[in-house]
Amino acid sequence: HLQFVLLNPDEIDGNPPPPTVYASADRRFGDSEATALPLSRDQWLKFDAIILGDVPPSAIDATTWEHIRYAVGERGTLLITIAGPRFMPHAFTSPALKELLPITYDESQTTQLRGPEPAYRLRLTAEGRDSLITQQSLDPNLNQMVWGSLPPLHWRHAITGIKPGAEVLAYAQPLGSAETRTPPREEQQMNALIATQRYALGKVVAINFDRTWRLRYGVGDVYHHKLWGQILRWGTGENLRAGNEFIRLGTDKLSYEPDEKIQVTAKVNTPDHKPLTSGEVFVSIYQRDQLVLRKALTFREDSNGIYEAEIPPLPEQGRFRIRIDGDDASRILQTQNLSKVETEFIIEPSRNAVELSELTADPNFLGRLAALSGGSIADPDNASALRKFFAPPGQIIRERRETTLWDNFPLLLIFLALLTAEWITRRKSGLA
Repeated sequence: HLQFVLLNPDEIDGNPPPPTVYASADRRFGDSEATALPLSRDQWLKFDAIILGDVPPSAIDATTWEHIRYAVGERGTLLITIAGPRFMPHAFTSPALKELLPITYDESQTTQLRGPEPAYRLRLTAEGRDSLITQQSLDPNLNQMVWGSLPPLHWRHAITGIKPGAEVLAYAQPLGSAETRTPPREEQQMNALIATQRYALGKVVAINFDRTWRLRYGVGDVYHHKLWGQILRWGTGENLRAGNEFIRLGTDKLSYEPDEKIQVTAKVNTPDHKPLTSGEVFVSIYQRDQLVLRKALTFREDSNGIYEAEIPPLPEQGRFRIRIDGDDASRILQTQNLSKVETEFIIEPSRNAVELSELTADPNFLGRLAALSGGSIADPDNASALRKFFAPPGQIIRERRETTLWDNFPLLLIFLALLTAEWITRRKSGLA
């Protein structure tokens, strides 16, 4: 349930200012634009993730910072900060922000328009190569290739250090002769671009540059969306399909084969929006109305209320219902006047790939396709009969292309030379 706040929106002269709309998870789904940050601690606690860009310190007062710190530490909310040249984080003096961030920095009220170097390349650390956040491919070599293909970047925020226990996933390597050198760990930390840390029950990501959109260079949204999706997945847990804001339940797939194990995941929050970390949570699996299996879920250490279990392969096929239960879950559901949270999955017979089901050629079917498309069919011994469908070897195909002057340097020079010659001629003739 996305909510975003634009602090300084454009306004049309003569029109009254827009009414104050506080960001809230209680608004109608789809109403995402707000004009003010959430009003109370309870409203902050309803969000799984908070993203702060290059906002001025005046936008977040001390009380709001305490709400954010409480949400991260006690509720398990994910906090993401994106550095910017104007304010974030150097203009902030908030003790709460400094406590939350995995980095340290020098305070300054001066705009930081220049980075520590003119240009640099993003490189992954050893931790970054293994992190879910920066995993663009399951193949380590391909993942390195994706990040290495980024064009040079031209701004980042200088930091003074990394806190103990924090992890650096990516660092800046200045352009030049040292690009092939792997710097020592201390140097990587001082040039951190992406740093993470746990804060009580929550997690914090500090992005020390404002150029993640460069991941779209030449490829569109695929890598950019994947990075942000995996940041949210790392910080907030899986996207579970059934439930409400307090209890959610899901399986890793919707359909299984008879010999497959079933991964069950649940997320449990108490009525005051805090994660349940020591409760007894079970799942019961039903086929029709018959109980097939009941299994306890195990709390995932250092998570914000995530419970999980692996169900062994079930012998029967068909449609199954999976329901969360247990005393703790039942008490939470009762506060919402709900009796159950459940979802479904299917166990189907083993399926063979369609192209492997029938390997025998069907000449009649192929002949009909060839006749309808104006083509021909030939076996390997008569393949030479297909030559008539191809253009003669000496045929020339002409293609007209338009080239702009600024994309063709020699042509641009010729054009400028002609302009200069015309100007000189007109000057000598007194026409200039």
